[in-house]
Amino acid sequence: SPDYTSRLGRARHSLICYSRMTAEARSILVPSVRPGFLNGESPFVYGIAVFLALVQISIAASQIVLAGLVVVWLYLVSRDAVSLRSLPYDVPFAAYAVLTIASAWFSFDPWASFPATKELLLLVVPYLLMSSVRKGETLESLCLLLVGVADLAALLGLWQFKFGDLSDINHRIHGFVGHYMTYAGLLMGTGILALAGFLFSPPRSRHRWFYLGRFLLVG
Repeated sequence: SPDYTSRLGRARHSLICYSRMTAEARSILVPSVRPGFLNGESPFVYGIAVFLALVQISIAASQIVLAGLVVVWLYLVSRDAVSLRSLPYDVPFAAYAVLTIASAWFSFDPWASFPATKELLLLVVPYLLMSSVRKGETLESLCLLLVGVADLAALLGLWQFKFGDLSDINHRIHGFVGHYMTYAGLLMGTGILALAGFLFSPPRSRHRWFYLGRFLLVG
Protein backbone atom coordinates (compact mmCIF):
# COMPACT_ATOMS: atom_id res chain seq x y z
CA SER A 1 0.00 0.00 0.00
CA PRO A 2 1.14 3.63 -0.44
CA ASP A 3 1.23 4.14 3.33
CA TYR A 4 3.47 1.09 3.83
CA THR A 5 5.76 2.22 1.00
CA SER A 6 6.00 5.68 2.54
CA ARG A 7 6.91 4.26 5.96
CA LEU A 8 9.51 1.97 4.37
CA GLY A 9 11.04 4.91 2.54
CA ARG A 10 11.25 7.01 5.72
CA ALA A 11 12.84 4.10 7.61
CA ARG A 12 15.40 3.63 4.85
CA HIS A 13 16.20 7.35 4.82
CA SER A 14 16.65 7.35 8.63
CA LEU A 15 18.97 4.34 8.42
CA ILE A 16 21.10 6.03 5.75
CA CYS A 17 21.33 9.23 7.83
CA TYR A 18 22.31 7.25 10.93
CA SER A 19 25.01 5.38 8.98
CA ARG A 20 26.43 8.64 7.66
CA MET A 21 26.44 10.21 11.12
CA THR A 22 28.21 7.15 12.56
CA ALA A 23 30.80 7.23 9.78
CA GLU A 24 31.41 10.94 10.36
CA ALA A 25 31.79 10.39 14.11
CA ARG A 26 34.30 7.61 13.52
CA SER A 27 36.26 9.78 11.09
CA ILE A 28 36.54 12.43 13.83
CA LEU A 29 37.45 10.02 16.62
CA VAL A 30 39.75 7.83 14.49
CA PRO A 31 41.16 9.96 11.63
CA SER A 32 43.52 8.80 8.91
CA VAL A 33 47.23 8.54 9.69
CA ARG A 34 49.37 11.57 8.82
CA PRO A 35 53.04 12.23 9.65
CA GLY A 36 53.99 14.70 12.38
CA PHE A 37 53.72 15.28 16.12
CA LEU A 38 50.62 13.39 17.28
CA ASN A 39 49.14 13.83 13.80
CA GLY A 40 47.05 10.96 12.56
CA GLU A 41 45.97 10.21 16.11
CA SER A 42 42.42 10.58 17.32
CA PRO A 43 41.28 13.29 19.74
CA PHE A 44 41.08 10.44 22.23
CA VAL A 45 44.89 10.24 22.25
CA TYR A 46 45.01 13.96 23.01
CA GLY A 47 42.79 13.18 25.98
CA ILE A 48 45.37 10.63 27.13
CA ALA A 49 48.02 13.34 26.80
CA VAL A 50 45.95 15.66 29.01
CA PHE A 51 45.64 12.89 31.60
CA LEU A 52 49.41 12.25 31.62
CA ALA A 53 50.14 15.96 32.01
CA LEU A 54 47.65 16.37 34.85
CA VAL A 55 49.13 13.44 36.80
CA GLN A 56 52.03 15.71 37.80
CA ILE A 57 49.76 18.67 38.61
CA SER A 58 46.54 17.43 40.20
CA ILE A 59 45.74 13.83 41.09
CA ALA A 60 42.02 14.62 41.45
CA ALA A 61 41.81 16.31 38.04
CA SER A 62 43.74 13.48 36.37
CA GLN A 63 41.35 10.91 37.86
CA ILE A 64 38.34 12.81 36.53
CA VAL A 65 39.89 12.94 33.05
CA LEU A 66 40.79 9.23 33.25
CA ALA A 67 37.22 8.31 34.22
CA GLY A 68 35.94 10.24 31.20
CA LEU A 69 38.49 8.53 28.95
CA VAL A 70 37.41 5.10 30.17
CA VAL A 71 33.76 5.89 29.38
CA VAL A 72 34.63 7.12 25.87
CA TRP A 73 36.96 4.16 25.32
CA LEU A 74 34.26 1.66 26.29
CA TYR A 75 31.91 3.37 23.83
CA LEU A 76 34.52 3.14 21.05
CA VAL A 77 35.12 -0.53 21.83
CA SER A 78 31.38 -1.22 21.71
CA ARG A 79 31.17 0.51 18.31
CA ASP A 80 34.23 -1.38 16.98
CA ALA A 81 36.00 1.95 16.43
CA VAL A 82 38.94 0.56 18.41
CA SER A 83 39.86 -3.01 19.22
CA LEU A 84 40.57 -4.34 22.69
CA ARG A 85 44.04 -5.88 22.60
CA SER A 86 45.32 -8.61 24.87
CA LEU A 87 48.45 -7.86 26.90
CA PRO A 88 50.95 -10.28 28.49
CA TYR A 89 49.84 -9.26 31.98
CA ASP A 90 46.09 -9.71 31.53
CA VAL A 91 45.95 -12.48 34.14
CA PRO A 92 47.99 -10.65 36.84
CA PHE A 93 45.92 -7.50 36.30
CA ALA A 94 42.66 -9.45 36.58
CA ALA A 95 43.87 -11.26 39.71
CA TYR A 96 44.93 -8.00 41.32
CA ALA A 97 41.57 -6.40 40.53
CA VAL A 98 39.62 -9.36 41.94
CA LEU A 99 41.72 -9.47 45.13
CA THR A 100 41.38 -5.71 45.60
CA ILE A 101 37.60 -5.79 45.29
CA ALA A 102 37.38 -8.90 47.51
CA SER A 103 39.51 -7.29 50.23
CA ALA A 104 37.27 -4.22 50.18
CA TRP A 105 34.12 -6.37 50.28
CA PHE A 106 35.27 -8.45 53.26
CA SER A 107 36.86 -5.59 55.19
CA PHE A 108 35.52 -4.34 58.51
CA ASP A 109 33.98 -1.32 56.80
CA PRO A 110 33.25 -2.01 53.09
CA TRP A 111 31.63 1.40 52.60
CA ALA A 112 34.89 3.06 53.61
CA SER A 113 37.05 0.63 51.64
CA PHE A 114 35.31 0.61 48.26
CA PRO A 115 36.13 4.26 47.34
CA ALA A 116 39.81 3.30 47.38
CA THR A 117 39.22 0.73 44.61
CA LYS A 118 38.92 3.61 42.12
CA GLU A 119 42.68 3.23 41.73
CA LEU A 120 41.91 0.15 39.62
CA LEU A 121 41.16 2.57 36.78
CA LEU A 122 44.91 2.95 36.38
CA LEU A 123 45.07 -0.67 35.19
CA VAL A 124 43.06 0.38 32.14
CA VAL A 125 45.68 2.90 30.96
CA PRO A 126 47.88 0.34 29.09
CA TYR A 127 44.81 -0.94 27.25
CA LEU A 128 43.79 2.61 26.35
CA LEU A 129 47.22 3.20 24.86
CA MET A 130 47.59 -0.10 23.02
CA SER A 131 44.13 0.08 21.45
CA SER A 132 44.18 3.80 20.56
CA VAL A 133 47.74 4.80 19.62
CA ARG A 134 48.49 4.25 15.93
CA LYS A 135 52.18 5.19 15.69
CA GLY A 136 55.22 4.31 17.75
CA GLU A 137 56.32 7.95 17.63
CA THR A 138 53.20 8.88 19.56
CA LEU A 139 54.28 6.79 22.54
CA GLU A 140 57.59 8.63 22.64
CA SER A 141 55.77 11.97 22.37
CA LEU A 142 53.62 11.02 25.35
CA CYS A 143 56.73 10.02 27.32
CA LEU A 144 58.37 13.34 26.47
CA LEU A 145 55.26 15.17 27.63
CA LEU A 146 55.20 13.28 30.91
CA VAL A 147 58.90 13.93 31.54
CA GLY A 148 58.59 17.58 30.51
CA VAL A 149 55.79 18.30 32.98
CA ALA A 150 57.83 16.53 35.67
CA ASP A 151 60.66 18.96 34.90
CA LEU A 152 58.33 21.88 35.63
CA ALA A 153 57.34 20.21 38.90
CA ALA A 154 61.01 19.71 39.78
CA LEU A 155 61.80 23.37 39.08
CA LEU A 156 58.85 24.41 41.23
CA GLY A 157 60.19 22.20 44.02
CA LEU A 158 63.58 23.93 43.78
CA TRP A 159 61.84 27.30 43.99
CA GLN A 160 59.89 26.14 47.06
CA PHE A 161 63.12 24.92 48.64
CA LYS A 162 64.78 28.29 48.12
CA PHE A 163 61.92 30.68 48.84
CA GLY A 164 59.19 28.60 50.51
CA ASP A 165 58.29 28.20 54.16
CA LEU A 166 60.08 25.04 55.32
CA SER A 167 60.08 25.87 59.00
CA ASP A 168 58.82 22.49 60.25
CA ILE A 169 58.17 18.91 59.20
CA ASN A 170 54.67 19.71 57.95
CA HIS A 171 56.00 22.22 55.42
CA ARG A 172 58.09 20.50 52.75
CA ILE A 173 58.50 20.93 49.02
CA HIS A 174 55.51 19.42 47.24
CA GLY A 175 55.53 20.79 43.70
CA PHE A 176 52.10 21.15 42.17
CA VAL A 177 50.49 18.44 44.32
CA GLY A 178 49.45 18.77 47.94
CA HIS A 179 51.76 16.31 49.69
CA TYR A 180 55.51 15.84 49.60
CA MET A 181 55.31 12.02 49.48
CA THR A 182 53.07 12.10 46.39
CA TYR A 183 55.42 14.63 44.84
CA ALA A 184 58.49 12.50 45.56
CA GLY A 185 56.84 9.33 44.22
CA LEU A 186 55.81 11.02 40.98
CA LEU A 187 59.30 12.43 40.46
CA MET A 188 60.88 9.06 41.19
CA GLY A 189 58.67 7.24 38.70
CA THR A 190 59.21 9.86 36.02
CA GLY A 191 62.94 9.89 36.70
CA ILE A 192 63.08 6.12 36.11
CA LEU A 193 61.16 6.64 32.85
CA ALA A 194 63.65 9.32 31.75
CA LEU A 195 66.61 7.08 32.63
CA ALA A 196 65.07 4.22 30.64
CA GLY A 197 64.57 6.60 27.72
CA PHE A 198 68.27 7.45 27.79
CA LEU A 199 69.51 3.88 28.19
CA PHE A 200 67.26 2.23 25.61
CA SER A 201 66.93 4.93 22.95
CA PRO A 202 68.94 4.41 19.74
CA PRO A 203 72.42 5.98 19.95
CA ARG A 204 71.53 8.63 17.35
CA SER A 205 68.10 9.42 18.76
CA ARG A 206 67.53 13.15 19.03
CA HIS A 207 65.74 12.65 22.34
CA ARG A 208 68.41 10.53 24.04
CA TRP A 209 70.30 13.40 25.68
CA PHE A 210 67.05 15.15 26.48
CA TYR A 211 66.10 12.14 28.59
CA LEU A 212 69.46 12.23 30.38
CA GLY A 213 69.14 15.94 31.16
CA ARG A 214 65.61 15.46 32.44
CA PHE A 215 66.74 12.54 34.61
CA LEU A 216 69.46 14.67 36.20
CA LEU A 217 67.04 17.56 36.77
CA VAL A 218 64.30 15.39 38.26
CA GLY A 219 66.84 13.44 40.32
